Amino acid sequence: MASVDWMKMTVQKTGGLAKLHLSKDKRENGNHSNPDIDTSLSHNNYNIGCDDTHDMLKSLKRRTEEVDALYPPQKVRKDRVVACSLYCPCPKEISNKGSEEERKFFEGVHQIYADFFGKENVHGSFIHLDEIHEYTDKDGTSKESLAHAHTIVSAYAEWTEKDKKTGEIKERKGINGKNFEKRDRYNKLNNQINDFCMKEWNISFLNGGVAQKKKVEELKAEQELHEKKAEINRANLELKELESQHENIKTELKKETEINTEELIKIQKERISEALILEEIHRELDPLKDDLDKYRNLEISSKSSVDLEEKKIPLTQKVAVNSAALDIIIQQAKAYRTNRDELNNARSKNKELDERENELKQREQEIQAYRELCSREYTRQLNLNKLLEQTEERAKHLEKENQKLKNEINEKTQMIEKLSQTIKALKSKAVSIYKHFTAAIKAMNMLIYSKGEYKASLTDDQKYLIDGISNYAEKLMRKDNLNELADDIAQHVSVHDDIQEEIDELMPHSRGRGGMSR
Repeated sequence: MASVDWMKMTVQKTGGLAKLHLSKDKRENGNHSNPDIDTSLSHNNYNIGCDDTHDMLKSLKRRTEEVDALYPPQKVRKDRVVACSLYCPCPKEISNKGSEEERKFFEGVHQIYADFFGKENVHGSFIHLDEIHEYTDKDGTSKESLAHAHTIVSAYAEWTEKDKKTGEIKERKGINGKNFEKRDRYNKLNNQINDFCMKEWNISFLNGGVAQKKKVEELKAEQELHEKKAEINRANLELKELESQHENIKTELKKETEINTEELIKIQKERISEALILEEIHRELDPLKDDLDKYRNLEISSKSSVDLEEKKIPLTQKVAVNSAALDIIIQQAKAYRTNRDELNNARSKNKELDERENELKQREQEIQAYRELCSREYTRQLNLNKLLEQTEERAKHLEKENQKLKNEINEKTQMIEKLSQTIKALKSKAVSIYKHFTAAIKAMNMLIYSKGEYKASLTDDQKYLIDGISNYAEKLMRKDNLNELADDIAQHVSVHDDIQEEIDELMPHSRGRGGMSR
């Protein structure tokens, strides 16, 4: 997840950091040069173990003077390291649990510092919650800055060193940046914070431990492996999403098919029913139309003749009509009286016919609406079938890509394994060389620190040369974490048996151990 970053600080650097970055007033008022600080959030910042930056600087100065009085430094340089700034981010999983859990984390880390370095050497933690910039991590993902703490700690250390003149191992204490910032202390501190996070929240603080020195080829292979794994994870997520979408479509399609089938059956039944109704209506309408036409013609003929005569003959006057005309009028009147009931019946049937025609038109409109609904549902079903086919093809493609990536990962894993074996062999060889180197340095130191025949009368400059070579070798070995060999150089002088054999070969018979001189 994260790790604590150490930064050595001189007096000037500490003051500058306090003034420009740590000061809460500066951040809240916008008097800073960092564009990533959101001043609207600066009021959320807080301190642990000190009131403000002035309090922190006073505490640091007081501790430095106190230690220097007890353990005077041999030489005080202008760029002397007096403190270390520890940067510690809060894991996002803890921040997401709320501000109380986040504060619990920072207070716990501050207490770990106090126990680890000594309470008197820890001068304050400054918790920043207002830096909102984004950064890009190793897998290319853009992420938001985490809440973090800057803690100022005195560079107080306890160490051992060999006296250059006497060779005696002495215990040393004091303000010393070189001995304060040791890799083993760095590792131990991070492990303690990791244990704290695991115990309280079951969350890992570390990102996989301390990075070891690796070959360029191995780093590249691991990076490619990491990228392929990330790509596979993304492909698997997409595949799962498509599979879920696929199942949803299948479920929806099944449901829609069932609904559509039922609807189509219903519509089909209604259409058959409507067809039967229409047929029945037409059977009833055809004779009615014939009767209606006959009655309508008869009614019109009768009305026309009577109306014509009524217009010509006033009812208040006597009219002379010839017998032929009178017979026609009488016949028409009889016909009208005879067919009056039938005409009334025809009008009733005509009204009924109009109502049935309107009903028929309404049913035809409903049938047309059902037809349009069926057409839309059919089109929708076709689209669903097409989408289903597309998701199936996409799923097949992703499965192929997934398998391809898995094959590539296997290849990269094998390559990394080969590189690891090669590196292991090289490390073993390097350690062997270092052991021979250690034997040579210890034998050379016999010229100064031996009490026997190998002790030489050397000038101070010659002694400094030999001590310088010895110290250089010790530093190289500690840098490569070969502390046992470094301690051997610092604490012992001797002549290795293999070197002694070579010496014996060079000595005359009278002094050697049976060897021959060259």
